Amino acid sequence: MRTAGKPARPSRRPHTVAVALAAAAAWAASLAAWPLRADLSPEHTAGVDLNDPAVVKEGGESFNGLCAGYCHGTAGTAKRGPALRNRPELDAYTLYSTIVNGRRRSGNPMPGWKDLLSDEEIWTIVAYIISLRDAPPAYDDAPAAPETE
Repeated sequence: MRTAGKPARPSRRPHTVAVALAAAAAWAASLAAWPLRADLSPEHTAGVDLNDPAVVKEGGESFNGLCAGYCHGTAGTAKRGPALRNRPELDAYTLYSTIVNGRRRSGNPMPGWKDLLSDEEIWTIVAYIISLRDAPPAYDDAPAAPETE
């Protein structure tokens, strides 16, 4: 109910909708810059073959030397950062972007590595993380307790 003399408060809804539409358009435009997510050929991954076992091994050495000690644990088992084992939802381009730019989450930030690693080095780490998709979760890595009769 309006009282006499008070103007009606303008609705913020049109502004909110416009901002949401602009954000969606910007997001869609950014996706157009990436090759199709299914295309992980070396021409789209800085010449790195993500399926090459030698590349995966090299990426594992880099990962365990740079990312394991404090953040993601040896073989992606988790420490301060999240576990990366058994995570099929992590696609190559999302992993690449996260490693390059980092992530700013409250309580769990990740630095960007674009100034410290080459594209090729980043893609080898991506290859290694992708190889962990079928690895058992971190809690399954502990040896089983001996059975008692």
